[in-house]
Amino acid sequence: MKLFFKKILDRYWFNNLFLFFVLLLLFWVWILNLNLFISILKDFINIFVNQILFVLLIVFVFMFILNILIEKEFIKNKIKNAKSITKYFVSIIWGIFSTWPVYMWYPFLKQLKDNGLSYWHIASFIYARAVKIPFLAVMILYFGLKYTIIFNLVLIFLAIILGLTIDLLFNFKNYEKNNS
Repeated sequence: MKLFFKKILDRYWFNNLFLFFVLLLLFWVWILNLNLFISILKDFINIFVNQILFVLLIVFVFMFILNILIEKEFIKNKIKNAKSITKYFVSIIWGIFSTWPVYMWYPFLKQLKDNGLSYWHIASFIYARAVKIPFLAVMILYFGLKYTIIFNLVLIFLAIILGLTIDLLFNFKNYEKNNS
């Protein structure tokens, strides 16, 4: 157990240091000016409870349910048996809702590639992961709903463009290899 906490402290030392200084600053504000501390605490609770907490809970519950209900074999069968245009939409939506680090998906993507999935789908899946569902609430809070929608639509559009570009590059490479 000590080794686990040591690894966490070694890996996230800057985060822990930043948290320590923020807590130290709040402690000094509490000692020096109690009214300011109470005002800061009320503002924090107000913003967190009224604007962030509900949306964050909905997002995490939604992602938790999706991760429990949808298994990799189900996704593999759906993609393998789907029409080509449906595969594009499924790979992008699947990329948006996928969790865990991307390197954990590599073996599964390799299996799908061996079963006939194109480079287009793999590239668009990886790029669509740039749309982060858990951060949407905070993004809407800071930048507004209109900007968030446009930004995420641009990311999805770029996932399509990147997927097409990667697919064209690999097809061109295979074309040159076969005709040389």
